[in-house]
Amino acid sequence: MLSIIVCSVNRKYLLNFEKNVAETIGDNVEYEILAIDNKVMRLSICAAYNRAASEARYPYLLFIHEDVEFLEKGWWAKVMPQLSKPDCGVIGFAGTVAMVDSPAGWGQSRKWSVLNFTQLSKGRRRLYRQGFENSTYRQVVALDGFAMFVRRSVWQETPFDEQLLKGFHCYDVDFSLSVNQRYKNYVCGVVDIFHYSPGNFNEVWFREVLKTYRKWHDRLPVWVDDPEHPISRQDMKRIHEKLDFKAMKKVKKLRDVRRWPYVKRFFRHGMSLKHLEHIIRAFV
Repeated sequence: MLSIIVCSVNRKYLLNFEKNVAETIGDNVEYEILAIDNKVMRLSICAAYNRAASEARYPYLLFIHEDVEFLEKGWWAKVMPQLSKPDCGVIGFAGTVAMVDSPAGWGQSRKWSVLNFTQLSKGRRRLYRQGFENSTYRQVVALDGFAMFVRRSVWQETPFDEQLLKGFHCYDVDFSLSVNQRYKNYVCGVVDIFHYSPGNFNEVWFREVLKTYRKWHDRLPVWVDDPEHPISRQDMKRIHEKLDFKAMKKVKKLRDVRRWPYVKRFFRHGMSLKHLEHIIRAFV
């Protein structure tokens, strides 16, 4: 029924995860856990996920980090009906309803985020839940990769891009955007899940963001066309400009990346004294 795929670097975390799945997945569910020992294999996460998925026995896949716990029993029975719908793509627990044409991760605007997970914050567990009113699943365009359900047939159409992404960042944005071209992605609002680590948004991450952006920029922006949650052009323009300014500042720290293309990107928003001030602040 379900093949669970983990790129593992911590044996203790993996054992805890395996125990948690056994206790929570539900009764009489056929599943397997395919754990790539990446302390030995040293693959990119894209390569590790593709290798394990190609060996999977079951028609449904779950790509998941080993520092995750399901907080309730019977979660698979809640996910499978949605995942089995023909137009369903990837299901996760954090995502965005829109992405603009800027070098950034999936979390481009807090107001666009759809969230349903618990995470450690300053040593305490904090619930992040946003974007759900009456719905149990909310459509998004891109997802965070700490847990992603997908049918094996969908993964086969759009495997992880291991030629582009050689590390451990942006695989989730790239994969979910690829799937979003043919299917509908969702954030799950009916399963409680806990993710220990918040992620690491450092220089290595931003370099992978730049790679991903170069691949996708001519197909952005993308957004969910939902009459109940309309996305205004004014919001998109404002967020686009803000993200382009942040990208200028980050590129300044990368000595091997040309700055001028990112200045030109910012020029597209028009030139005023305020824009000039932003450019000076970014590069002086």
